Amino acid sequence: PGPKSKKYIIPSGFYPAVGMSFAIIELLKDRVDKLIFQSLTQEILMSCMSSLHDIHTRLPDPADGILFFVMHLAYILNLVKEEGLDLSITEEDLDFSTTKNTLWKLLTGHANLRSSYGILSIFDEGVPRIHYNHVDIHQNMTQVLKENLYIFTAKCVLKELHEMSLYVEKNAIKAGSEMLS
Repeated sequence: PGPKSKKYIIPSGFYPAVGMSFAIIELLKDRVDKLIFQSLTQEILMSCMSSLHDIHTRLPDPADGILFFVMHLAYILNLVKEEGLDLSITEEDLDFSTTKNTLWKLLTGHANLRSSYGILSIFDEGVPRIHYNHVDIHQNMTQVLKENLYIFTAKCVLKELHEMSLYVEKNAIKAGSEMLS
């Protein structure tokens, strides 16, 4: 028997994919290389977040949809913190566009091969460039949570203001008709 896996208890009314996502993350945790684990964890959580977003946009009441999304996102961030998951990685991508352009110059005869400087510049220009991309899904999820909390708060305030204005309007009409009688 292998190591015991935790059972993630998902509160009632919560989307089951959240628990399944963390169960998969738990299974992978000590079985794959750290960089691979971080990358897979990011993919799993981004997929879960995307699924939650799709569901929240289909709920009939937009405020309920945002509340659903925010509650789940906050729960996910809490689980990430409890598990001590490092969700920050630096991706390295090779850019071969300069190599392609240099090869094209060589093939079409537009490269300066008459001087040693021209030949050296071909080697310098033809080297693929490395681009580094720092990805921090925790920071991304926190930002999405803040934005959606702001939207939820704004919608609730607007709804309350609308209801108050209807109440004031209704009572003003009632008071005006009483004054006329």
